Amino acid sequence: MSETIEPTPEQSAIIRYDPTKPLRVAAGAGTGKTSTIALRLEWLIGQGAVEPETTLGITFTVKAAEELQHRLMTQLLELAEDGRVPLVTTYHGFAFSIVQEFGGYLGLDQQTRVITPGFGRQLLLETLSEGRYEHLDLSHVRGRIEELVGLGSELSNHLYRPQDLSNPADALNDIELRRSELAEVLARYDLKKRALSAVDFGDMIAVAHHIVATIPRVRTELRRRFQLVLLDEYQDTNAAQRKLLTSLFSEGHPVTAVGDTGQTIYEWRGATARNFDAFPTDFPDPDGNPSATLQLTTNYRSGTSVLDLANQIRKRTGEQQVRDLVAAPSNPDAEVATAWFHSAVDEANWIAQEITRVHEEEGIERSGGGAMRWSDIAVLFRKNAHIDLVRQALEAEGIPVEVASIGALVHVPEVAQLHAWLQLLERGDLDGAVLRILLGPRFRLGIGDIAKLVGWNEGSTTTQVLEAIEAAANNAASGPDLDVEIARRVSQFWDEYRTLLIVAQGLTLGDLCRRILDTTSAWIEIESMHDAARLSARLNVYRFLDLAEAWSPLEGRPSLAAFLDYLDSLLDETAADEMEAAHVGSEDAVALLTVHRAKG
Repeated sequence: MSETIEPTPEQSAIIRYDPTKPLRVAAGAGTGKTSTIALRLEWLIGQGAVEPETTLGITFTVKAAEELQHRLMTQLLELAEDGRVPLVTTYHGFAFSIVQEFGGYLGLDQQTRVITPGFGRQLLLETLSEGRYEHLDLSHVRGRIEELVGLGSELSNHLYRPQDLSNPADALNDIELRRSELAEVLARYDLKKRALSAVDFGDMIAVAHHIVATIPRVRTELRRRFQLVLLDEYQDTNAAQRKLLTSLFSEGHPVTAVGDTGQTIYEWRGATARNFDAFPTDFPDPDGNPSATLQLTTNYRSGTSVLDLANQIRKRTGEQQVRDLVAAPSNPDAEVATAWFHSAVDEANWIAQEITRVHEEEGIERSGGGAMRWSDIAVLFRKNAHIDLVRQALEAEGIPVEVASIGALVHVPEVAQLHAWLQLLERGDLDGAVLRILLGPRFRLGIGDIAKLVGWNEGSTTTQVLEAIEAAANNAASGPDLDVEIARRVSQFWDEYRTLLIVAQGLTLGDLCRRILDTTSAWIEIESMHDAARLSARLNVYRFLDLAEAWSPLEGRPSLAAFLDYLDSLLDETAADEMEAAHVGSEDAVALLTVHRAKG
């Protein structure tokens, strides 16, 4: 069926394990779990124990699902050519397929759409603004939105509804009163989603579980359809996902779950290592005894130095599910270094210098030899907010960079200027966008110049700069006492603003972004940069243009106002970190992204 791969003894035990029983595989990082799953399925098909089209593979992210699908297609090439392939999907994708196929039992529309976290926050903002409240402080609306997101996530992760919370009459203190009002907002939010035939990620699991738990024929059909189930990254599942899966496959069904409690990094969104710990009793053997556990401990990614440190850390964190990892004989060793700095600036500069050294150093043991490519290097961060300082240091060092997440992308100077123009055209001067443009690299006005403008225009304030510029443009003969060059720049800004304000009315979002870039000569400025900075600017502007082209609202046609609201939700400091999937292109540039996005 495929090229011969010689499995290790640990892999062989997993591959040939009894196909009629559940199995837990405790697989450390880099131990070839995806290859082992694919080899197990190939062996089971070869033994006649299962047909490929009756196999279900579930993993946590789209990227991981694509990787598993590709590996299975490679291992089962002859069957794949005949269209006989397993179904591989994500946990949310599997739940959504249940909602789409069987939602009619609950009166759900088969055309139900999935909304992203960004759209969900927009809809929550609309819902919150429509109510009257006694106990919620709306002076900081974004804070309330994050409380709604957090409460809604906790409810859906444990299969509760907003109506299950105590009502105001039962509240014992101010905290419970505020929570009751938040629950009322979430209840109205649920009604809005239903009216739009839309569900968010939490809804998918909850609705799918409700269907499976209340309609026996659905359970029977899915168990008949999927005679073998492979669960990847099981340690990243939450309580609701566990209940969905146990409702379907807990009675001795042949389920193979692969995971590692030491890699549980999604607790902030409900993941719990307890699911992996409890697998033997949640998915017992057909005779009712706890299912077996086998291990993968040979690491194919890292050398001895890295693994020795990893093993020590695992022991200190109390994680003992997997035995110590050992390096495969062919793994090259590597250096593990730590450094302590007086400031974040010092740290960023050191990272830039170290990347330059690694890139230029000859004799690095790698395929092809020679200097390491920029695209072979990534810098991982805990939060998007930490990216910008390192980005600046890398660009100052002449290193091309690609910011891989939208939450951090909007802080890149070229994108930030484009975003400011969009805000100005739609919202006027409310967001201070005009100050960011005038003080930016194109017009280079100073605070003193701004002060002269608003001081000359009697009655204006620093929040009405646009009004002062308009007054100056209409009174050129008696305008403010500005330097000739500054006056020329102000006039140029006003001309560009008026031009863009007119053409914006008939352009799509993508075309409007491109027109702004052309009108403001942004491409000319980008082309004048040195090689690394030019590549970085291009990559990041194109990433933003891709977003504008692809974006579509829940209702009606795409509009600039709705798009800006969406970007606002991404910019929220507490929400932006992991809202959008990372996107790493094929250009030769260092990728900057968060740890969570690197894994996902």
